[in-house]
Amino acid sequence: MQETALVFVVVAILVLLGSAATWLTMEVLFGVGLLCVVLGCVVGFPAGFYYHVVLFRVMRVQGEVPSGWYWNPTRYHSLLSADEYASIRPWFVLGAAGFVFIILGCMLIGLAIMVA
Repeated sequence: MQETALVFVVVAILVLLGSAATWLTMEVLFGVGLLCVVLGCVVGFPAGFYYHVVLFRVMRVQGEVPSGWYWNPTRYHSLLSADEYASIRPWFVLGAAGFVFIILGCMLIGLAIMVA
């Protein structure tokens, strides 16, 4: 059910972005896109970094941390207890939201370039 809702949200965003080119100027699209990228970087990078720090600390308490764990850290979420997962989840979600803002901003900047 969540996957279906996510698909509808992504399609709605793409339709809105496509129609935004008709009623927004290139400058507005570029400015909003740049703002989204900056906001995503300011929020997402520190949150993502701290997520990795907290996850490393939790995994270190459980035992030896596998080498290269940081390339795909989500596979270790299933090994965490509910309390441990609750301690990393806010940072994981905040970092992911920052990534989404960066991608949205890049799409708006690309749209502004295409309009120009």
